[in-house]
Amino acid sequence: MSRRSRPRDTSDIPEPEEVFDEADIDEEELDDELPEEDAYDFMEDPESELRNTVEAIQKQYGAVVAAGNSVKQPLRISTGVFLLDLALMGGIPEGRVTHLVGEGSAGKSMLMAKIMACAQMEYPDQQVALIDVENTFDPVWAEKLGVNLDQLVIFTVETGEMAVDVADAVLSSRETSLMAIDSLAEMIPYKEAKASAEDQHMGLQARMFNELARKITNTTNHEKVRGHYPTCLLLNQYRTDIGKMFGDNRTIPGGRAIRHISSLMLDIKNKETIGKDSNDVEVVIENEHTFNITKWKVNNGPRTGSFQLMRTDDSSVGLEEGDVDNAATMVTYAKKFGFWSGAGKNQKLEFDDYSIKFNTQAEGKLAINEDVDLYYSLYNALLREQAIARRMPADFIARFV
Repeated sequence: MSRRSRPRDTSDIPEPEEVFDEADIDEEELDDELPEEDAYDFMEDPESELRNTVEAIQKQYGAVVAAGNSVKQPLRISTGVFLLDLALMGGIPEGRVTHLVGEGSAGKSMLMAKIMACAQMEYPDQQVALIDVENTFDPVWAEKLGVNLDQLVIFTVETGEMAVDVADAVLSSRETSLMAIDSLAEMIPYKEAKASAEDQHMGLQARMFNELARKITNTTNHEKVRGHYPTCLLLNQYRTDIGKMFGDNRTIPGGRAIRHISSLMLDIKNKETIGKDSNDVEVVIENEHTFNITKWKVNNGPRTGSFQLMRTDDSSVGLEEGDVDNAATMVTYAKKFGFWSGAGKNQKLEFDDYSIKFNTQAEGKLAINEDVDLYYSLYNALLREQAIARRMPADFIARFV
């Protein structure tokens, strides 16, 4: 017989005096005997060295120390696009850097304007700042997208270094809720602007972007100590990497510094739908924009999606030029979360305090677009259900009530 299969000799083991039975345990007595101890809090211990260190740091540098349980999910600024807000759990994060990248005419400035309009609605007592490096801001189109020009401050700069200094100063102002730069790719270093076109300037833009990244990080961290959470929105453009033969040959100007400080990176594309107006002239009827979340440090969610932006008025669905057709997507998710039931001429939308019947789905979409209260109530209810599904904290879910 092998060593592994040899039976154990149990002749020397004494018989147990009493058989243990779990049924004999009195849970109340056990709870009395073993009281639950509170978690150790070093801040309550006068002999704790870490407590003395934290107090010294707070005294010297200010309120830069926070307990882990006091750190909350950042607030959100809506993008004005329901599917994108659903993916981002409410919008872009406040007090963080969002990097928006795309090809030419991809819809970057459009989405920037939508976010600025939402920031103005969220914080009517504060200002939105735009550093217009390209000098291409269109006030007429911006108003159609919802921007309040009276609540917008526009800075025009000559060089990239000037844009860096302006951005640093604007973020330091308490009245600033959102600061956007359009766009990073067009920020020209001072030496390059003043030199001849024949001169070579290697790495100037990358060093300038590194300085911008460091200043943004330093300023936003300092403002958080003051209870101010300015949001930074940076637009950028793709360039072609000539030396790359295989794979994605797209690159972003200025190195990788902006990528590293960004909590959110969005890649956006555009596909136009051409039609004819009342005068039989070819015009753009709508833009179908596709987004891809390439970096998201706050929480998980859908990474891709698409939405339609109206370029002409369409009374049949209650939309005007510059509106995003959110109702169609909202109805889809209302069915998914159980808010929408029925079929044919017996359809019903029921959530919170609303209970509305519709003969057709198109009738329901029109009602959502025309009733502002219904629109935003359903918008928040769907975001709340998404937050619950993602097991977000209770205080975060309460924001959508």
